[in-house]
Amino acid sequence: MVTEPISFTGNLSLPDVLDIHRVHSRIVLRRSIWWLMTVVSGIIAAVIIFAGLRSRFVPVSFLVLAVCAYFPFGGMLVDHWLVRRRYRRNRDKFLENTASFTNESISLVNAKSEIRVAWDLLGSVVTTPRGLLFLFPPHAIWFWLPRRLFEGNAHRESILALAAEHRVSIREMT
Repeated sequence: MVTEPISFTGNLSLPDVLDIHRVHSRIVLRRSIWWLMTVVSGIIAAVIIFAGLRSRFVPVSFLVLAVCAYFPFGGMLVDHWLVRRRYRRNRDKFLENTASFTNESISLVNAKSEIRVAWDLLGSVVTTPRGLLFLFPPHAIWFWLPRRLFEGNAHRESILALAAEHRVSIREMT
């Protein structure tokens, strides 16, 4: 139970945006699916290499090997690069936000909008060592509170207690 609203004000930095993307990607594309893609790509690559060594490589085999290498590793690198690029090109669109938490609701206010949501409309709160990610159902990102906002205070625990009190799903990621 919180007696006074808990508020945070700030802008997202590039590391914050990269953290949001990393956490959200792990929620949407679970590790088991990533490992399955990696194993299948590895098997296909092994078959093509074996067949190429037994007979000869054809141009299509190099294309398939490139695709097999892209699925487990290239996608992550390209995504990381695209997120960095998007942030650098649109830095002015990342407005200063104020997030406030009360017993009844959560609000997010910036120069262009004000959103107040009852706790029961929130889908989940994802806790990571780098911050808290707030999601609408099923996996839509609402906002991120980085770890630096919780240094020297107990607000993180208070927010998680409020979420638990209102039966909001709390997911922990390492």
